[in-house]
Amino acid sequence: MSRKNGLKGFNKVSRAIGLWCAFLIMLSSVTLIVLLSMDLAGVNTLEAESPREYWIQFESEGRLLFDNHYRRGEKISKPADPTHSEDEYYVYTFRGWDISGDNNPDFIPNHAYYSFLAVAVYQRRQIKPLPVSSSNPEETSENDEGDSSFENGEGLLIGEIYG
Repeated sequence: MSRKNGLKGFNKVSRAIGLWCAFLIMLSSVTLIVLLSMDLAGVNTLEAESPREYWIQFESEGRLLFDNHYRRGEKISKPADPTHSEDEYYVYTFRGWDISGDNNPDFIPNHAYYSFLAVAVYQRRQIKPLPVSSSNPEETSENDEGDSSFENGEGLLIGEIYG
């Protein structure tokens, strides 16, 4: 009796556990479906309220290189990497596009999901020393500031001839 009754009791417990697990699986599935449908409804509402077209511009050295309107999700055509005119002292290398305004290259999306202005960022490398600026005659040098002989007429300026 004990062995037969023990199997019946085990079967009842395992059946109860199986039913409980099945209930939990069904409940979690229904919850997941409800949450997903709420999320999708939120995305659809967001897309309905967001603009359908975006304005995208690319600029280098103050010149507009590319200007276009795109529909939401449309692939963006980026211009070729621009070049910066070299000057006597510096050469410039294109580093990327800045859309955040911090003068560092940023990631440019492949598809239009917002409007932006992308400004070319260049790395500057010096190729020739800068000229030393000549001293301004209006500025006083360190020697002139501490010399009181000019004030009382005793000192002579080099190159000047007094008669």
